[in-house]
Amino acid sequence: APASNAAGSPPEAGADRRPGPARGPFVVRTPAVEILRRDCQDRVMASLLADAAIDAGTFQGLQGGFLSLSLESLSSSGTMHSLLVTYETRNGALRELAHVGWKVVSMAHVRVEGVLRGFALGEDGQVLRFERAGTSEVPIFPAARYPAGRGPLRKVRPLGTTVVAVGMDRQVYALVDGAEWSSIGPVGTSASPVTGFEAVCGASLEDFTCAGWRGEIWRCVAGAWSRVESPTDLVILDLCSHPSGAIYGCGLGGLILRCSGDVWSVLDQGTPHLDFHSIAAHGERVFLASNRSDHELEDDQLVTAGGRVLSVT
Repeated sequence: APASNAAGSPPEAGADRRPGPARGPFVVRTPAVEILRRDCQDRVMASLLADAAIDAGTFQGLQGGFLSLSLESLSSSGTMHSLLVTYETRNGALRELAHVGWKVVSMAHVRVEGVLRGFALGEDGQVLRFERAGTSEVPIFPAARYPAGRGPLRKVRPLGTTVVAVGMDRQVYALVDGAEWSSIGPVGTSASPVTGFEAVCGASLEDFTCAGWRGEIWRCVAGAWSRVESPTDLVILDLCSHPSGAIYGCGLGGLILRCSGDVWSVLDQGTPHLDFHSIAAHGERVFLASNRSDHELEDDQLVTAGGRVLSVT
């Protein structure tokens, strides 16, 4: 699936330019669906992939992960849907988990007491939880619609063993005891001006960071929120924690950020033509996905690896 602005020149970077749909937390190259189709041994599933695009996903390691697919034949007719599947890298096996009547915008997984649980988020607060025992819906809102004046949800991520969803108007929700969602975000603005979180990272609910529109960065420590001084007014689309204790972020207009201690700074790479959609740390290494290619930070310097990528985890 191409990046939201892959066709043609990238739009002008700016603080109020609305980013494309939230991207899934794993590596997705342009020919990814063709690779899945080639490796898939199930003829029925392989035929579905001929009409599919990957919208989101989460990998629990090299062995595989969970993907959300959309079918062009349904999308072109305006039918909202997502097909959730498991994917095994060793043999290319794809197995259907569920089919939902809404668009998955983000996915995540956690392991609690040895049980692997996956979560798929819809922008209206729909959440599908899936594990070996089966699937169940745990919606954030009673009605399948985000509250008036607040805006859509954008991303779901694990903070330790807790799952957190963030979205527009500084919305933050935590799944308490795996059963109910609790609103834990700072005060919103009700779209005057437009604000919102596109990213969240942290080790637990005791200390985590959210970021998003207008370059806003907020930190929550033991339930108390504080707005952090930000070096940018560009939209921040993703965050990741590094083993060194630093936090890295990325966003529109070639934006790459680093937080050391409590101080955030911009790592100017001279790449305003790139929109970085996601960032992830693997050991000491940091990877980014842009609207043009995949990249790596080496000593905080950007190295382009090549191949169009939507996101990384």
